[in-house]
Amino acid sequence: MVGGFFYGINTEFDDYGENVKEGEKLDGIILISDDDININKLFKYYLKTVFQGTVLSAFDGLDALNICLNNSPDLIFLDINMPIMGGITVIKELRAKNFSAPIIVITAYDSHLSQECYEAGADIVISKPVTRQEFINSLYKFFPIYLDQMIN
Repeated sequence: MVGGFFYGINTEFDDYGENVKEGEKLDGIILISDDDININKLFKYYLKTVFQGTVLSAFDGLDALNICLNNSPDLIFLDINMPIMGGITVIKELRAKNFSAPIIVITAYDSHLSQECYEAGADIVISKPVTRQEFINSLYKFFPIYLDQMIN
């Protein structure tokens, strides 16, 4: 990270988790699935102040699918364009197996794919580059106790 930038994204921000006490941090298992290792690192960085659970990483769609089936994460951040198996296929496979955890798609693709993501079973679709604010707010949407902390 150089001069407050990480992977071209400004990381100089207010600590949006500053009102969250240590014992109140979100817990559980989150999967971050993106074929770009820097995006995985960035999203882990975003989670640091508000999440104290386990963060798993996948770098291709097949790995994401297997991690989900073997570890049952509580929430998934998923890219669409990944090697071996695309994100939309991952969503369809998971939903076909009655996997009910929220899936948040974060993608650089145009919005025309949003509808396809929702039809496959995604809960939220966010366009890259995603701000920390958008990332954390999408997480809070699935943890109702924290809705009052959503960033405006």
